[in-house]
Amino acid sequence: MENVKKASKIGSFLKILIVILILIAVSNSTYIVKENEYAYVTRFSKFIKMQDTAGLHFKMPLLDKVETIPQYRMMYDIPPSEVLTGDKKTLVVDNFAVWQIDDPYTFMKTVSRITEMENRIDAVVYNAVILLTVFINV
Repeated sequence: MENVKKASKIGSFLKILIVILILIAVSNSTYIVKENEYAYVTRFSKFIKMQDTAGLHFKMPLLDKVETIPQYRMMYDIPPSEVLTGDKKTLVVDNFAVWQIDDPYTFMKTVSRITEMENRIDAVVYNAVILLTVFINV
């Protein structure tokens, strides 16, 4: 009788363990893409596929890595900068940029991070402001 109780406890433990392992395997092999984002899937740092349709998708557990990229327009508030005019007066210029990712594959290959893109936008807008002040002063 004691052996039967031990066997049933071990059987119950094994069933619970199997259910937990199955749940872990399923959660590691699926990912969810929201309506307003792209999913960029890589395997060993090499591009596999780009998902732009919302819903539940599958991947290889432990091998594939999924990064999400927003599809919506983002606003980047550029820090105010001081610009020297032609008559040696200082202007404080405050501006912002609205941008969005149209080609997620190219974005991930060239930039790969939103913060890096904001740094690039910052440099481009600052140069454009400098050029604009030069043309205004001429």
